[in-house]
Amino acid sequence: MKTKIFIPDFFSEKYSIGEYSGNFLGCAMFLDLSGFTSVTDKLMREDKEGIEVLGNFLSQIFENIISNIHQRGGFISSFEGDALLAIFPGEESFRGALSCSEEINGFFSDKSVFKTKFGNFYISIKTGISYGGIDYLITGKKQRMVYTFSGDAVKKSIKCRKYLPVL
Repeated sequence: MKTKIFIPDFFSEKYSIGEYSGNFLGCAMFLDLSGFTSVTDKLMREDKEGIEVLGNFLSQIFENIISNIHQRGGFISSFEGDALLAIFPGEESFRGALSCSEEINGFFSDKSVFKTKFGNFYISIKTGISYGGIDYLITGKKQRMVYTFSGDAVKKSIKCRKYLPVL
């Protein structure tokens, strides 16, 4: 199986014009899934059939999250285990990020129990959103480039989700 390389269009565009660092105003949204590890552990023990169920389970969850982010003007910056960071560029991005968060949280409220032939699995989500300055950086050598986002909005989105209730 060939690994796909994931590079947001934002960085492809910046790289193509030689703009390797900068900043902008926007929203950062950090989503953290709870219960994900136990689902993965249990289904991986069920051999091929468990892996298929896990694949369907992951598709159902992440297709919903990713499509909601894209529909509202955002993109995925990175996946971090069972969490992800989404960026919504622009001065008017807060409405899109908030709407996205509400939609995703609604999905998990309505479907917090995922029923499979191997049992019921409970998944919850914590979401942190922050508006402010977002810095970006592209670095490395031609064949090994790395990109990253940082700045107040990113830091605060990660920090504030710790204080929110699990949905």
